[in-house]
This record gives sequence, structure tokens and C-alpha cells, in this order.
Amino acid sequence: MRKIKMYLVFRAFLMRYVLNRIIAFVPSWFIRRSYMKFLGAEIGNHSRIDMGVYFKDIRKNLKIGDYVHINQDSIFLCSGGIEIGNNVSISYRVGLFSDEHDIQSSDFAYISSKIKIEDYVWIAANATILSGKNGITIGKGAVVCAGAIVTKNVEPFSIVAGVPAKVIGKRKENLEYYPLKGIFAGFM
Repeated sequence: MRKIKMYLVFRAFLMRYVLNRIIAFVPSWFIRRSYMKFLGAEIGNHSRIDMGVYFKDIRKNLKIGDYVHINQDSIFLCSGGIEIGNNVSISYRVGLFSDEHDIQSSDFAYISSKIKIEDYVWIAANATILSGKNGITIGKGAVVCAGAIVTKNVEPFSIVAGVPAKVIGKRKENLEYYPLKGIFAGFM
């Protein structure tokens, strides 16, 4: 029993402290990516996570597609699962919360559910995505404006803003860009 407890403490140390306090600030995407894959995250080709992003529970709960750019100081609580499609841009200080507490529960019950972000989505700075009890999907090509708090599904190609986020417009549907094109221009 003691060995199992020590193993769990060591695993938590590797997944939380080492990842978020040491590896997250190593100025090498190759090292950060390798460590995250070692911990069980799936990360696609030509994707990049900047320094200083905080992750919780990525083991088998984090899937990132191709050409995804996640900017610094974002927070990913992955217990319920976070799946990110291809060609997605996640700006500075975005929060993706797939786990939370049920505020209506008498015992403050812990709940978790999946966040799915489809292809060509842009989540602007300081936006927050809350999965709630039933999970949430940000549809293909959608834009979540800066500072928005998303608590419901976002339809494809919608532009949402506000607290709580509401549709304020539509986006063109013929999207063919790579968020990291400037960074990987010589490699494409």
C-alpha cells in the first residue's frame, strides 16, 4: 500500500510540478513537447505551445491537432478531456476548464466533461471556456472574442463575445490558413 501511495505522489510530482514549474519554462519547444508526450498527451505535427502554459491532468486527456498555436500563460484543466482540431489559434491567457465544481450541489461535487475545439477556431486573449456538466464544442471556424466567457456550444463559423458569450456575427467559411505559417515558413 505504501509503494502505491509513493508512486501516486511521484506521478503527481512529474505531472504537475515538473511540467508546470520547470519544463513549461524551458526555452525549447522540442523538450516541452517531448515531455508532454512522455506524460501521455497527443500533439500533432507543426503544433507549438509557448512557454508558461499551465496543464493539469494531460495523461490521455489532451489531444492537439496539426498547426495549433497555444500562446503563453494559458491554463488547461484537462480532467474531462480537451480535444483541439487542426489550424487552431489560442491566444494569450486563455482558460480551458474541463473540470469544475457543481455550485448547486450540497457537497460541492466535482464534475468534469469534454471540451472539443474544431478546426480553424480562434480563441482570442483572456477568453474562458467552461465545459459544464454536458461538455462543450466550439464549432469549426468559430471565433471567441477577447474576454468572452463561453458556457454553451458555439456553432460553426460563429463569432461570439461577451459574458456570457453570445453570437455577434458570422465568419467566412472558406478558411485555408495555418496559424503558424510565419514561424514554419521555411519548413512547409
